[in-house]
Amino acid sequence: MKINLTMDLTQLMAFWGTVVSTIAVTWNIVRGLMDRRKLMVSGHIGHLLPSEDPEKLYFYVVMTNVGRRPIVVTTHGIIPKKRKGERGDIRTLIRAKELPKMLREGEYHMEITEKFDFGGREIIGIFARDSSGKEWRAKKKNLKILKKNILEVKETQPPRSSFE
Repeated sequence: MKINLTMDLTQLMAFWGTVVSTIAVTWNIVRGLMDRRKLMVSGHIGHLLPSEDPEKLYFYVVMTNVGRRPIVVTTHGIIPKKRKGERGDIRTLIRAKELPKMLREGEYHMEITEKFDFGGREIIGIFARDSSGKEWRAKKKNLKILKKNILEVKETQPPRSSFE
């Protein structure tokens, strides 16, 4: 059996049109999937400099719009571990100084809390909500690092600290 690999100009143009249209359709699908709201949330503890007391620790939550659409952040807070007998989904809101705030593509907002007390509970999540009610959570890797930092601080801070 002999295969003929020769093409005339019409077949070549048809083949080229198929390739170009496939690339264009794929590009439009990918762009459509990427064109959405997305908020990245992370929690940290650290010092605030310059300040009157450089040894004082603060809890801060950073909310970054990593999507392509603007997003309005309305609230943020922590999710504490449930105690025995508690039911439902417990959230602890942190009083925000500058929320609600609109974040455009690539913008971030940081909320700093001077005194934070988790009531002796372990944190199992940090969240932020947008104006549509969608809840965005911090990644588990960030929570793991935050928990480790809190344990280190508890060990080095005197008992009067706000961490207990």
